[in-house]
Order: sequence, then structure tokens, then C-alpha cells
Amino acid sequence: MLRAERAPDPLERMLAVCRVVLCLATDLVRPGRGFGDTPTVVLGQHYLSRRQLGERHRGDTMQLFLQELASHEPLGPTQHPKYTAPASSAPPGTALPAPVAATLSLRVRPTVAARQQPTGLLAQLGGGSKVGKSGGGGGGGADGAPPAWLECSFEGHAVVTLLRHAEEYRITLPSLVLTAPLAEACPLDFSGAAVILCEGTGLAATLRFAPFKGGRVTGSVATLLGGGHKEVASIGGSWLGTVTADSEEGSGVLWDAAAQSLPPATVNLAQPGPRAFTRLWTAILEAAVYVDATTAAKEGKRAAELAAALPAHMRHCLLYAVESSGLKSKQQQEAEQEAEIAAAAAAGAGVGPAVAAALPPCVLADHAKHGTLTYQIHYRVQPC
Repeated sequence: MLRAERAPDPLERMLAVCRVVLCLATDLVRPGRGFGDTPTVVLGQHYLSRRQLGERHRGDTMQLFLQELASHEPLGPTQHPKYTAPASSAPPGTALPAPVAATLSLRVRPTVAARQQPTGLLAQLGGGSKVGKSGGGGGGGADGAPPAWLECSFEGHAVVTLLRHAEEYRITLPSLVLTAPLAEACPLDFSGAAVILCEGTGLAATLRFAPFKGGRVTGSVATLLGGGHKEVASIGGSWLGTVTADSEEGSGVLWDAAAQSLPPATVNLAQPGPRAFTRLWTAILEAAVYVDATTAAKEGKRAAELAAALPAHMRHCLLYAVESSGLKSKQQQEAEQEAEIAAAAAAGAGVGPAVAAALPPCVLADHAKHGTLTYQIHYRVQPC
């Protein structure tokens, strides 16, 4: 974001925001650093942090204010002045805080669906593939696709604000693709398009992610001219390698996976382990446990089989288990667990026993009332 704020040219700022999107996407597939980054079952979490950055910006030492939320019930970031108060609201006689350089706000709710390759007549005609529909025209197709996979879409958007330039960039994210959900090492990919719109500059960017194509990314930046547009830069490459941008002014690297030390993008849904986007993964895993079997059945037999197997496979994915005292017989323990699961299923508005076994009754009840976890992250960068 600071690179975008420094850029003197609107096109440079848009390309820098494209890089922010690539960083967000790849952080989603990045493992965490330690056990504390492991997703776990929650009713809700609110994390606040204030950190000093090593990078200097316009000669100033910068600090980052961070808020991260995950909740079933719609909530907003705290309004505590330590984290959010603008300069104009400072009490009389106190030092005014330094001007904010840039902000980023992301609010999304994940939805997971089982997909499969088209079969029968649809396959012969080359139609019906959900990859082809969500691949954003990036050449996704069904070639190289597994028999069935999961696709996690993100309802919501992100906003990057550069206050000095009076510019706001509204961003939608691509879908996350889990290509082998029942495997111990499930490869992760992306599908669809990330779209970035900025009315202040009159520019729009599109990054199209083609799944099952080695991380292929294509896209462009265009000027918005009434009902049409004029392309001013083209984007291409792979998020697993490098992504470059080319314009009349020259070319440059937007993203370099090696420079960012991006490890293999995999996850074990049964035991996810630490994840960089811990709380977002908590929401994704909960949504996957609730994968819609009815929609999967309409997709096809393979998708339906995957949806049916998934909740049991993910029974302990959020580190939840029905506890027992350990002083009773195995038969008594099993009977207690079955009763606990039945009660949880009742609290969860008719969910199946496999779903009820993966989540505690309080979470099932909250999900029934409000839906899947909503994830938010809010950054504010300003001088110390």
C-alpha cells in the first residue's frame, strides 16, 4: 500500500494495488508460523494490534494499526481512539496524530460448493463446466481438472484508500479452489476474476485466474470512457512464479513468488495446521463443513459424493471434539457422544450428525441464526 501511495502516476498506483491483491490472495494459501496460527472453532474473535514497520515512508517511520474480526453476527471494528480516531477528533490541547497514509478494509463471507467436471452430453458439447463459468475467461476450462473439487467464493469486497490522492479502490476477490479436498495435501488454486475499480482515476483492472493451469494469471488495466474502455496495460504470468505488467511506458514485475518465499500451496482439510490467514481459514473451514449437499447433487454424482464425505473427513478440522471423563466404559462414552451430537444437531436446525460432530452446539445455533462466519481485516498505516 505504501508503494501505491508513493507512486506519482495513476497507472502506477493501480498496478501497485494489483500487487496488493496478489499479496492478499497468496497469503490465503500460505501456512502460518506456529501453532498459535492454527484455525480453531470460535463463536467470534476480535484481534487488535499496533506495530512499527521497518520500512520508512517519505522519511517517516511508519506504524500499522490492525483489527481482525471473525463473527457470525454482523459486527464492525472498534471505535477506540487508539485505533480509529481521526485527527479532527483529538481532544483540545493534545498532540494531533500523524496523517494516515493508506488504509485497507476487507469484509467477506466465504461460501463453499462442491464442483465436478461435466459428464455425458455436456462433456461432449464442451459446456456446463463450472470452471469454465468461473474461470473468468482465462482459459480455465475443464482440462486438467480433477473429477471433483471445492470452490470457495467470497461474498463481499475490499477497499484500499489512498488519502493523499483522494482515491478509493474497490476490490472483489477470486474464488479459492481446493482441488483434492480429501487428500492429505490438497493443492490450492484460484478461479475467476479479481476486479479493481477506482472512480478517482477512471481506471479499472481485472486479474483473471485460471484454475488447474499452473497458477495462470491474465488481465489488464483500462480507462473507463463512458460505455467503453481503452486498455493501457496488460498483465500476465503465474502467481506460482512471476506476474508482469506491460504498458507503453515499459514493463515490470508485479509479483515474484520466489522473492516472497511462497511455499507449496497445499492444505490438509482434516488437520489444517497453522495458516497465515488464521481467522479467515476458520470461516472457510466452517463453511466447508456446511457444504450444501443439495446443490452438489444438482452438480453431479461426483460432487454429491464429495459433499457427503466432507463433513466426516473434517470432523476435527477446527480442533473440536466431544469430551469424555475417561472414567467410563467405552460403551458409555460412545452413548454420551451420540447424545451430545444429537443435541447439537437439534440446536443446529436440522444439520446432519457429521456436521454436528464437527462443531459445538453454541456454534451450530449461532450459524443457524446468522449464517457462516464473516471475516474482516482493517489496516491503517501512518507515521509514528
